[in-house]
Amino acid sequence: MAKAVAAVKKAAKPFVMTPKLAPYAIPDEARRIEVKWQKFLSTRPIVSVDEYKKRRPVGDIEEIIPCMLCGNEKFMHLFHPKKKNWEYDVVMCTECDLLFRNPNIIPEHLHKLYDQVNYNNFLSSHYGSDRQQKYESVLYSFRDIVPPKGPLKVLDFGCGNGLFLEVAGRHGYEDWGVDLSPESVEAAKKRRGHNRIWCGDPMDIKELRGQKFDLITLWSVLAHLPRPIDTFSMLRSFLKPGGALLVFTVNANSLQLKANRDAWDGFTRNHLAFFSPMTARKLFKKSGFGEFYYRPHYAYFAKALKARLPPKVWHTYQTSVLEHIGGNMNRMIGINR
Repeated sequence: MAKAVAAVKKAAKPFVMTPKLAPYAIPDEARRIEVKWQKFLSTRPIVSVDEYKKRRPVGDIEEIIPCMLCGNEKFMHLFHPKKKNWEYDVVMCTECDLLFRNPNIIPEHLHKLYDQVNYNNFLSSHYGSDRQQKYESVLYSFRDIVPPKGPLKVLDFGCGNGLFLEVAGRHGYEDWGVDLSPESVEAAKKRRGHNRIWCGDPMDIKELRGQKFDLITLWSVLAHLPRPIDTFSMLRSFLKPGGALLVFTVNANSLQLKANRDAWDGFTRNHLAFFSPMTARKLFKKSGFGEFYYRPHYAYFAKALKARLPPKVWHTYQTSVLEHIGGNMNRMIGINR
């Protein structure tokens, strides 16, 4: 027995402090990051939309816009994330603190961001390999609001190739889906074995007219919306009274964002806006939702993380996420009252 225990200890991977973990797990690091963040914000000049238009050229599918949440025309330039084949500017509204891409993409040209990307292949790659674990984790966190077992009528907005629809089916939910990718819709139908999945805008799909849902989900979709208030208001019209809109998206209050800034992994090629818990609450309210619930999000692999972290490190990590609302992702629900 002693030899077996020794073998297990020898095989276990030693704890390594990674760059992604450091903002949460090093004692007092979260506080230091917050202090540096406030100093950084204090140095950023405020510009108006008109001033910005004079100094910032725009691309063929871009436009300079006021805040997409509150309409304010003044903002601070914060970041210029850049990769091999894309780059853009990120600003913060001086009125409501929303972070958004500016210049932004003209909504009518949004499809051009995706034309050269095989969306279905992307979802089937390593990106999609751990998605279902995340879905289960988020559903579990809202188990007091969303019944863990059916019957529940659910619409997944931006359903991709049906990964969440499969999870919904396992919970006994009646799963429906919409997406803008024809290839993904066909893959989702094949995965689920039914045809309650369509390509297009819900308002244009005749089979959805008059349908009302208990739950609508947006998994990593919010950051891609050019008109989030309009979209949320439209989705609310498909909810039953008391129905819920569940959203999972990157967190603009993330300690990783504040620590890594331009290099934050939430800045990706096709993201347009970045919501914090505070700005998300405003979005739900402006879209007509009567109640808003937010659950600070640990890494979806929190149980595995807890198992391998020293107890003091885990406690520091957990405290940092809670006290700073600084997890890298948001999980939240609005209720149609």
